[in-house]
Amino acid sequence: MTDEQKLLVEKWREMGLEWTPLTWHPGRELKNKFLDIWDGLKVATKLRAKGYRYIITLGSVAGTYAYIFSKITGVSSISTNMRHHSGYGIDNWVWEKGALTR
Repeated sequence: MTDEQKLLVEKWREMGLEWTPLTWHPGRELKNKFLDIWDGLKVATKLRAKGYRYIITLGSVAGTYAYIFSKITGVSSISTNMRHHSGYGIDNWVWEKGALTR
């Protein structure tokens, strides 16, 4: 991590947030995916025990994992996705304009 990133993480900590990086296993082997789920579940469980109530993710893949963790641990998950084609969902009535899911 750069010094700037370390400062940002420290700023988050002061705000009551905790950033927990995970190392994901590449490839398509099912064993690797189970390892990823297990590692993330351990982190989510520890955060829940500390009193954290939300998992916030950026992107659809991380959001999928967070959804699984939230169902098992009872911690709510919030996933954001800032993709250019998110307007597609509004244009096709999947989301309302200005909705939080946008």
